[in-house]
Amino acid sequence: MPENGKLNNAHTEHLYWCCKGNCDVVLGAHYRQRGLTDGWEDIPDLIIPTVYIRWVMVTLNQLQGGVTFSKEAFARSKQLLVNLFPLVSRHLTAEEKDRVKHLTMIPHYLGGLGYED
Repeated sequence: MPENGKLNNAHTEHLYWCCKGNCDVVLGAHYRQRGLTDGWEDIPDLIIPTVYIRWVMVTLNQLQGGVTFSKEAFARSKQLLVNLFPLVSRHLTAEEKDRVKHLTMIPHYLGGLGYED
């Protein structure tokens, strides 16, 4: 869990994708009952090429910085990257360029692309 925008010995135990709404609420509650903190990335954002490569780089930097993944979570992360890549390997649409501008207004520790340390 980030505190003041900094990761403290973070560990990813599970990685899953689901529909927004009830599915997300049920799965989030399930993992919180196990004492875990949930978070999310919006898949339509992740298929924006700029956001995708940023997410890959953040993950690599986290691994270098000591963040750990369970074997299952790491395998699922790789599966997600591979499955998203065909949707990512293209030029940005005008709407995606606008979305990237919006995401740069959100600090990176809150899931945005802005306010680098």
